Amino acid sequence: MAPKTPKDQKVEYFQLRRVLRSGLQNYWRNIGLSVATTFVTTLTLVAASLILLLNILTGVALQSVESKVDISVYFDPLASDEQVAGAQAEIRNIEGVSGVSIVSREEALERFRQAHVDNPLINASLGELDDNPLQTTLVIHADNPQAYATINDQLIGMVDGQVIDRVNYDDNRDSIERLSRLSIWAKTGGAAVGAILAGIAVLVVFNTVRLTIHSRREEVAIMKLVGATNGFVRGPFLIEGFLYGFAASLITIAIIQPLLLWIAPKVESFFGTSSQVFSFIQENLALVIAGEILVGVVLGVLSSYLAVHRYLKV
Repeated sequence: MAPKTPKDQKVEYFQLRRVLRSGLQNYWRNIGLSVATTFVTTLTLVAASLILLLNILTGVALQSVESKVDISVYFDPLASDEQVAGAQAEIRNIEGVSGVSIVSREEALERFRQAHVDNPLINASLGELDDNPLQTTLVIHADNPQAYATINDQLIGMVDGQVIDRVNYDDNRDSIERLSRLSIWAKTGGAAVGAILAGIAVLVVFNTVRLTIHSRREEVAIMKLVGATNGFVRGPFLIEGFLYGFAASLITIAIIQPLLLWIAPKVESFFGTSSQVFSFIQENLALVIAGEILVGVVLGVLSSYLAVHRYLKV
């Protein structure tokens, strides 16, 4: 293939300028339709962003709850420190276990006292005891709520009545199963709603470009008669789609970003836990904004391309 001459490059540059200018003119020429399309696209992107934000908030709430859900392994009071440490090391190797901590009998008794400090009857009862009735405990946390059942199955095999007395999974089973279902719903439900809203945005821009093509069909026919290339004819419609998505993205960013920056510290303070998603957004704000613009532009250009491919026969 022969290299392009300076004249060829100049012609291509001129054609590109014409395509860009024609796309901008079409956007402003149909300003009412353009504003309506941008508005609906913005609503769709804002709704999708709010769904994503809600999903993040749900994740923070679940993370907070997950930190309070655990399985406890209770040891026989006669179990030695070496036996407890050995069981802890063995449990750490179970797939799905994220952490194992030891609560000694003395620490368990102190926690019990603190939890019932305002109950005089319990305090009086504890004062009558000659020995600590509580057991050394291993508190086990899982990577995710779905892993607790599998972990429990392996723990049951370790119960011998001499070293490990019992496992309390059955006491927490309902809470863990509800948390597991909520976690799955939050992930799949948020993704499904986001996909539906993205489809709505595509349909809105698709129909707008289709109407524009229909209104300019005679102009397109004349352009083909005078020798315009397919790219030159189709280009302005793609530019329109780009402008719809770009403008909608900027408006969405102006609405969502301040809301996100305002709500993130309040949510983390309320739940007493930090979110990796919030931290990433705060530390990489420019990258997040660029990603939001890219999503809007891709939706706009893709919608225009589909409409052009379907209705513009050149």
